[in-house]
Amino acid sequence: MNKIMVFIMAAFTLVALGSLASACSCMAPGTPAEEFANYDVVFQGEVINVNENGMSNLVTFDVEKSWKGVWGEEIKINTAKDSAGCGYNFEEDKSYVVYAPLVEEELTVTLCSRTALVDDAQEDLDYLNTLPVDFDRGNFMPVSFWQKISNFFRNLFD
Repeated sequence: MNKIMVFIMAAFTLVALGSLASACSCMAPGTPAEEFANYDVVFQGEVINVNENGMSNLVTFDVEKSWKGVWGEEIKINTAKDSAGCGYNFEEDKSYVVYAPLVEEELTVTLCSRTALVDDAQEDLDYLNTLPVDFDRGNFMPVSFWQKISNFFRNLFD
């Protein structure tokens, strides 16, 4: 009888502690158009380095194409180290479509965004590829200053 009570108490403790544990919880992301409007940075890039930094990972991307907020060939993004903290599990040498907000002067990615492997992001790419780009590695140069000014005023009056 004592073994049964110990088992029941151990099981109850595990269930109670499990419910207290921090877990990622988020609403389903919106459409690509809605999420594009909500994020500061949207780009496609290949992970070239994942550096553990305490409770987070600093991920370095080789930018292949940017639709919003990136005008260079490389960018660093923070994410929590694990999925319990809503961290995205980026893998080196894989390409992603990334949606990142600017939080306390750092770009951050969570599981709650539309960030996904390029192979799993066709709906996003179908939408994003209808937009003007800020940077396209295929062209080896950023969009001109005047194009950025034009985009700014066009978006201002939309």
